[in-house]
Amino acid sequence: QHKAVLTFTRRAFLWVEQAADPNKSSVIAMYAACWPIMALTDAKNARSLQLTAVMQSSKSHDVPTPISLKVCLQTVEVIVAGMSLSAVPSILAVHLVLALAQQLARFPIAPPRVLVMTCGALSGADAAHAASDSSQGGVWGFARVLRLEHIALRTQTVDVSRGACLAAARAFVASATSETEVAWHGESLCAARLRASTGSSTLVHDGTVLARGLYVITGGLGGLGLRAARLMVESGACRILLASRSGRVMRDGQDSQLNALLLGITAQMVACDSAQLCDVIELAALGIPSGVLHAAGTADKGLLAELSVGRMGWLQAPKAVGACYVHHASCMAQLETRILFSSVSSGVGNVGQANYAAGNAFLDALALACRSGGMMACSIQWPLIGSAGMGAALSTAMAERAVAGMTSIAGMTSIPLEQYATYLSMQLVRSGGLRLAIQVAHYKDVGILLADMSEPRQPQFAELAGTLAPAKSKSTTISSLEPKTSGSLAAALVLISPSEWRAQTESMVLRAVRELTAGASSASITAETPLMEAGVDSL
Repeated sequence: QHKAVLTFTRRAFLWVEQAADPNKSSVIAMYAACWPIMALTDAKNARSLQLTAVMQSSKSHDVPTPISLKVCLQTVEVIVAGMSLSAVPSILAVHLVLALAQQLARFPIAPPRVLVMTCGALSGADAAHAASDSSQGGVWGFARVLRLEHIALRTQTVDVSRGACLAAARAFVASATSETEVAWHGESLCAARLRASTGSSTLVHDGTVLARGLYVITGGLGGLGLRAARLMVESGACRILLASRSGRVMRDGQDSQLNALLLGITAQMVACDSAQLCDVIELAALGIPSGVLHAAGTADKGLLAELSVGRMGWLQAPKAVGACYVHHASCMAQLETRILFSSVSSGVGNVGQANYAAGNAFLDALALACRSGGMMACSIQWPLIGSAGMGAALSTAMAERAVAGMTSIAGMTSIPLEQYATYLSMQLVRSGGLRLAIQVAHYKDVGILLADMSEPRQPQFAELAGTLAPAKSKSTTISSLEPKTSGSLAAALVLISPSEWRAQTESMVLRAVRELTAGASSASITAETPLMEAGVDSL
């Protein structure tokens, strides 16, 4: 008679106690987007003339053909309907928004309002379709930058549950709300608000923090990947795979970090392009991971008017597509931790980074989809990190600007490398609900956070701005959200709403040109008149 054989697997369980902030002396804090319920106000004047562009699932990968817009429109609705079972990032959806934005930016008359709608990308309401719905998450990051670069379009983003797209679109278009980001949960309309995370975890353990297993780090030979690997070794990881597209250290001074990692543990460097499915499959064959850190990616910059489809595909391949492949290759493993390295450009937007924001926004949506399905995942929106990663060269450049007395650039504030390691260690073992799936890492001083935004007066940042005390503001805290740039143009724009900036600027430029070309024909000069034809032959 055969007896059943019992197999015991040794696992490490953490003792977690909820407490106040264990790093009260730290200057870094975590922020998270919350969705309080808001009231929907009916518009006094209904908008009747609209253009609706609906992108459903398609096997075609053709680039959307730019639409010729020659009529007077009040609203352009871009409904990205995720009706397929595929969870691969929908780059085509971002291409559609890009094509429309570039057309609307050249509108000869007052441009229409743009409404971008997704189905379940960020709400996390439908766990059964969370993976496929998250494929549309990239358009949220893209729309945040579109809102900054082309203020006259008054871009708004809405996320609704499946089957309620058109009805919700009609109700929202007919509303008079000034909210820029909303989510529809059943019959409740919720507005985005960025708030400081109040809860944190203090770890009480007797040695090993992490389960002693295999940990995979994509982008593992970059500055952030190497520092994360050293942190995981200190926390008990016994084997680490450092995956990188090149398979070699790219920056000077990081060889010593790599050599230190190779001593005492089983560390392995793997040349693996996470954007290539065959490479990821071979990576998964090296062992069942206990944790995955997706830090792969590349940087890009450029205004929306300069973006091309090729550039967008090149950037999103290692970041968004790579995250999707790595997720599916490891979804059968019981991961202790899954951390996706996103960027603040995704959560708050940054001028000139629409491409980069779109790639990182997919990571945020993927993390939320994983948590909806009961899997461990967290997407951390990092700012620039000094002396490591993409922030190494930029931190040096910003330091030179400060020495020269030049003003700072929004979105370029960096945090110290060791503060990055401190908060990464907390996320490696933290557990929580959906509200912890996406977090923004930045300075605890709210004034510094708001000063680092391109447009801090947006509704989703109103609660943070309300916490500032002008009378008690310090040198590191802004007492107002007025532009730092002085001059007649800045003084004129700060007194009006952002939606009026374009018209006001155009009026001031026309007035200056007409003064320069005073004559009988100066009255016929319009915004479309070339300067040479207007009589201005030298700037």
